[in-house]
Amino acid sequence: MGDVSLTSAGQPPAPTPGAGRGLSRLLTSPLHATFLVLLAVGLVRTAAAGVSGHPWRIGVAAVLGAVYCLAPVAERRSGADPGALRLARRADPFTLGWLTVLFGLWLWLDLTGSQFRVLVAALYFVVLLFLPRWRTLGVTVVAIAAAAVTARRGPASVVDQEMTVVAAFLALLLVVLAFRKEERLRAPAEGVIRQLRESRAQLAFTQRTAGQADERRRMAAEVHDSIAQYLAGVKFLLEGAERTLTTAPASAGEATHAARELTDLGLREARALIDSAHTRQPAGLRDGTLPENIECHLAAVRRALAAGWRVEGADGAVEAGGAVEADGVAEAGGPPAPDHLFAAAEEPPKIAFYTSGEPGPLPPDVEHTLLRLAQEALSNALWHARPRQVTATLTYEPQEATMTVRDDGRGFDPAQVPDDRHGLRSLRHRVEGLGGTFTVTSRPGEGTEVRARLRRRPAVGDVGERRR
Repeated sequence: MGDVSLTSAGQPPAPTPGAGRGLSRLLTSPLHATFLVLLAVGLVRTAAAGVSGHPWRIGVAAVLGAVYCLAPVAERRSGADPGALRLARRADPFTLGWLTVLFGLWLWLDLTGSQFRVLVAALYFVVLLFLPRWRTLGVTVVAIAAAAVTARRGPASVVDQEMTVVAAFLALLLVVLAFRKEERLRAPAEGVIRQLRESRAQLAFTQRTAGQADERRRMAAEVHDSIAQYLAGVKFLLEGAERTLTTAPASAGEATHAARELTDLGLREARALIDSAHTRQPAGLRDGTLPENIECHLAAVRRALAAGWRVEGADGAVEAGGAVEADGVAEAGGPPAPDHLFAAAEEPPKIAFYTSGEPGPLPPDVEHTLLRLAQEALSNALWHARPRQVTATLTYEPQEATMTVRDDGRGFDPAQVPDDRHGLRSLRHRVEGLGGTFTVTSRPGEGTEVRARLRRRPAVGDVGERRR
């Protein structure tokens, strides 16, 4: 028989019941009421039989009843609850002594007469519920004792047989009442469990929705900072090649070749982005070190700028409004986009890249974020600032790595960046998600500096916060 209690084993014991509460427990508990009713039946039968020595037997039965009235104390000390079919959880000396006295008094009464034999039906449940260990052994001892006394006294009388049937009925009624009480006790708990399940389902839905939103933002940032930039460059180069195809076919061919190179880089980024969904490697990280990956990107941009500048120089005057407006690419971090990428510049902007400190391996997320910052900050400077020089510097320090991108272009007011732009906002989200610091320093006419500082080994708490 298993423990069907709804109370945790670690729950503190109930407070000591008073006299009124103990009496109430004796009268309302099915087990206690059954035991006392059977004891009263035995007393009535003993008094009615008028056998020799019955005063002694009545006195011992009264003592047995008095001892049994200590059942509420045994419940409290052992953790048993007969009304809820909760088994004892603690091997309490008082309870063990109480059970021993009960068994001894019943056995003496059964040996001296058959009037109290019906108590064995309730005694089975008392031993089963209050004995914290060796329950099966305890019930077996009671059964063997009852069988031995019956064999010693010979066949039972008709009255004893009838009383045995009554006792069996009361025992069955005891079980039914106990289970009904257990069901009443369990109903509120089932309601709580149902609410917990609903809350867990709602929490899972909320977490799943938040995770999907985070993934969409991540994908948007990846596309914006890599593939969209390459596509914008391809569009710019192909438009220039189309305009100069007949007037300067050599320049147009060079622009087409540069556009093809940017297309290859964009396809590589797209494949890496797809692969990142199945691996732990962030998109954009190729074979080689972080400085090598940055230099590879900058070299492709230099070649594209040179080809585009030559195409535009061969084309001559450029119509107003001919600038590239790539939705979601152009960062409106300052004044409106220039009429043309190169305006009246005599040569394309110069792009320089430097490293300082002792290079070393960085966590993949840190390398990925610094690479994306270099790409996005360079793109913003070229599309909007009309710079003559853009310089990217990767600084390795013992505990941190810093990426700084400066340009000498038109500058802007960082406080006036619209909320619907993605570049600087996604960069800030990337850097701060790794526990780093992100700053943008700029003033109109004085150029711009974008800087990200990240720990070389992000703290565990920062990684957990980013994942949430």
